[in-house]
Amino acid sequence: MALTQEQEDRINGALDEAAQLGTAVEREVFLSDLINELGRPVGLTLTALRADLARYTQTHDLSRKEREENFKRIALIEPADRVNEITKLQPLLGKGWSRTKIETEVQQRVPPMSWDIVDERCVDISVLSEGLRKGAIATLMKDAAKENLVLDRADLEGKVARAAAEAARRDGEEVSIIDPKDFTATALRFVEEVYTLGKVRTLKYWTGCWYVWKGPKWEQLEAKSDEVNDAVRRWSAGKHFLNKEGVAQPVLPNISFVSEVAEAVRCEVVWDISSIDGVMWEGQPPFVGLAMHVKNGILCVVTDKLYSHTPRCFNLTSVDAEWHGDKDISEKPFGKFVASITTEGEQMLPLQEYFGYSLTSMTKMQKGLMLIGKRRSGKGTILRTLGKLLGTGGVHTIPMQQFSNTFPMQGAETAAIIALPDIRTDKNTYFGPVAETMLTAIGEDPLTIQRKHRTPWHGRLLAKWWAIANSVPSLHDPDGVLASRFIYVNLGDVSFFGKEDVDLEAKITADLDSVLIWGVAGLRRLLAQGKFTETSRGQKMAEQARVRQSPVSAWFEENLEIDPTHHEPKDRLFVSFFLWAQARHMGFMTKKGLFVGINSLAIDGVVGGDTGRGDTRLYTLKGVRFKEGKKPTYEDAYSVWEAVKKEDADVREKGMMHLIELIRQEEEADGKEDSTVVAFNEVIRTDNSVHGGKNDTVQQLKSDSEEAKSTYGKPKPEEKT
Repeated sequence: MALTQEQEDRINGALDEAAQLGTAVEREVFLSDLINELGRPVGLTLTALRADLARYTQTHDLSRKEREENFKRIALIEPADRVNEITKLQPLLGKGWSRTKIETEVQQRVPPMSWDIVDERCVDISVLSEGLRKGAIATLMKDAAKENLVLDRADLEGKVARAAAEAARRDGEEVSIIDPKDFTATALRFVEEVYTLGKVRTLKYWTGCWYVWKGPKWEQLEAKSDEVNDAVRRWSAGKHFLNKEGVAQPVLPNISFVSEVAEAVRCEVVWDISSIDGVMWEGQPPFVGLAMHVKNGILCVVTDKLYSHTPRCFNLTSVDAEWHGDKDISEKPFGKFVASITTEGEQMLPLQEYFGYSLTSMTKMQKGLMLIGKRRSGKGTILRTLGKLLGTGGVHTIPMQQFSNTFPMQGAETAAIIALPDIRTDKNTYFGPVAETMLTAIGEDPLTIQRKHRTPWHGRLLAKWWAIANSVPSLHDPDGVLASRFIYVNLGDVSFFGKEDVDLEAKITADLDSVLIWGVAGLRRLLAQGKFTETSRGQKMAEQARVRQSPVSAWFEENLEIDPTHHEPKDRLFVSFFLWAQARHMGFMTKKGLFVGINSLAIDGVVGGDTGRGDTRLYTLKGVRFKEGKKPTYEDAYSVWEAVKKEDADVREKGMMHLIELIRQEEEADGKEDSTVVAFNEVIRTDNSVHGGKNDTVQQLKSDSEEAKSTYGKPKPEEKT
C-alpha cells in the first residue's frame, strides 16, 4: 500500500529531526516511534528509514580546511568517544578514507601538553558540543597528569565556558541565556535539554531515589551518586545570564546554585505513585501481552514480536541476551547442563517455568522456588547463570543470618531475584522476620524496606524468591502457610563432586542467548497452563515442608479432633507428639514448646484445664480428644518417660507416673496387658525395696487408681457391659 502525501511529508520532516540527534540509539528510537505514530503502514520498515536517513545526511566531500577542523576536533575527545565521531565523519570524507587512515590523521593532531597550552586547549574544547566537553576535559587532565601537571576540573570547566562565551560574542552568535535566580524555569530547561528523548523524559524521582533510563531499563542511582548534580553543573557551565548592563556573562555553577537547581529538578520529575504493577507505560503501549526486555528490544512473549526500547516503558528488569526466536539448544553448553543435573525429567518442568517467570516483572503466580539438591549438584550454577542474564543488581542475596541486621532488604526494591543461598537453620534460628517478609512479598502485599542514608521504601516487590538448600529446611511457621507459597524442585541424587567442570560457567556465559530460549519456553508453558507444573516428588516435598515448618499444626491435624466437653491430659498429648516427631526425625521439642505451639493455633474452645483434686489432679487440654487408634499406649508413655525424664524439666515425675498408672488401668479394663506392664510393675517393686517401701509417688498412684478411673469416666473391669 502506497504512503499518503501526508505520511510522506511527515517522514521528510522527521528525517530532518532525526539527523539532528546526537547518537545512533536516539535515532533508532526516534525512527521506531515514527513507524508506530504512522500506524505501521505496509512497506514502511526500520531498515528503509535507516537507508533514507543515510541518504539524507550524505554530503559532498569535505574541503581540506573542513577535514582539518574535524580531525582537530576529534583529537580533543577522550579516546573511548572517538569511535562514534569517526564513524559519523567517514561518509562525509568520500572515497579513499578508511577508518585506519582517519584514526592516523586524528592521532597526529593530538596536541602536546604544557602549562603554556592549557588555555589554548580550553579554547579548542569550547567549540565542541556540550555532550563531548566532559570527555575532552577528562582527556586534558589525563594528558596533564602524564606531565606531572595537576589541573582542577572546576577551573577547567570555567575556562571552557568563558572561552565559549567569548567566541559567541566575537562571532555574533546567539548565546544560551538562563535566569540563574529562577530555579524552576532553569530546571525545566535542563530536563528538556539533558533528560528528554523525543518528547519523553528519561529522569524520574520515585520512592526517595533517582531513576535514569539507560537503554533497556530504568536504573536506580546510588544513594551517594552525584550524577544529577554533575549533569546540572556541566549543563549550566555552557549557559549565560544577562548582567545589569544587559551583557551576556557565563554562568559559574557554584555548589549553592547546583543544589537549588537539582532540588527544582526533583520537584519537576517526581513520580507520585505508591508502587508499580510490573511494567508501566506512559501512554498507550504498542502491544497487548506480557513484555520481556531483552538486549535487542522489547519482546512480546505472546506474539513473539520485538519492539524498540523506549523510555515510555518504566521497567526495572531486563535480560542481557538477544532474542532471535526459538531454536534447539540441546547441543549448547546450557542445554547439556540442564539435561545432566537430574535423573527425573519432570523435575525440570517447574524449574524451567520458574526460571522464565523470574525474567519478567510478573508476580501474579505468588510463588517462590525451593531448590533442593546435594552438594555440587548444579544449584549454584543455575542461580549464577540467572544472575548473569539479569545483569548488575538483578539478584539480591540475603544469607539467613543477615536478617537480624537493620538493612537486610536494601537493594531488593529494584532486584528481579531475592536469593537465600545454602539455608541452614537450628533451634536457635529466629525465623520470624524471614517468614513474615516472605509471606508479605510473595503474596503481593506492600511492605516497608529500611534503607541506610535514605528514606524507607514502601511498595510491592517485583522480585522472585529463590531458596537453595541441601534438604528441606525447617523454616518455622506455626500456621503452615509458608510451605504453600513455594514450589519444590529436587535435583535428586545427582552430584558432580570431584568431577566438576571448572570452565562450565564461562561456556554458558558465552552463549546466554540459548539460556534465554530455555527460559522463554518455560515461561510460555506456564502462561498456557496458568500454573506451575506439579510433580509427585514436589508434592511430597511440599508436605514434608509443611510438617517441618509447622510440626504442631501437622500433628494436631493428624491425631486430634475437636470435642468441646472432653479433657485430654497434657502429658498424654506430649507423649503422642514426642513419638510422632521422633518417627519423622524432627528433633526434640519440650512439653512447654508443644503447648506454646498449640496456643498459637488459636483454635476456638481449646483451652487449658485440670481434673481431679489434690494428688489425683491432672493438667489437661479441654476441647480435644484423640482420633480412633491414635491414643498412646502404656508402652508409649513409659518409653517417652524414660527418654525425656532427664531432658525436660516440664515433664514431672509425679504427673507422668499418674498418667502411666491411669493408662495401665485403662488397658487392664480393656483386657490389655503386655510385657511392658509387667516390666513396669517390676520397676515399682524394685523402687519400693530400694526406698524401704516408702516410695510416696508410686504408693500414692496405687491408692488413687480408683479415683483416677472415676475422674476420667473409665469403668472398672467388672462393670464393663
